[in-house]
Amino acid sequence: METFRGIVRPNEIDQMGHMNVAYYVDKFDHGSWGFFGEIGMDAAWMVEHHRGMMAVDQHIKYRAELVAGDRVIVTTDVLGLTEKTIRILHTMTNIGTGNVAATAEMVAVFVDLDNRSGLPLPPDVRAVVERLRDTK
Repeated sequence: METFRGIVRPNEIDQMGHMNVAYYVDKFDHGSWGFFGEIGMDAAWMVEHHRGMMAVDQHIKYRAELVAGDRVIVTTDVLGLTEKTIRILHTMTNIGTGNVAATAEMVAVFVDLDNRSGLPLPPDVRAVVERLRDTK
């Protein structure tokens, strides 16, 4: 599913002439928030329920350079889930070329924001995530 669309801004370019790694992480983070909203846990829901998702593991593979003005899309697939975690794969694609610029595999844990401990995923959220995983 599409979880983020954006553009590489000139201030995101580093001394090597391409988008700095920090901004890949930023755009993948926007993709995570888009994904969480799609499964029923947007920022407002998290604040209201004192619950959230925290990244506990993330691996990024850089595949093609991005430069200022490149338009990108992040899509997100569910790779797996456990009682308390969701494992997803973000793919960042250069819209103009169709090339995959980077991928990020991430594991996030559902947490109680008051005591910072892991909790089982809510049943309604789990059902959505299972459906997404099973329809890949």
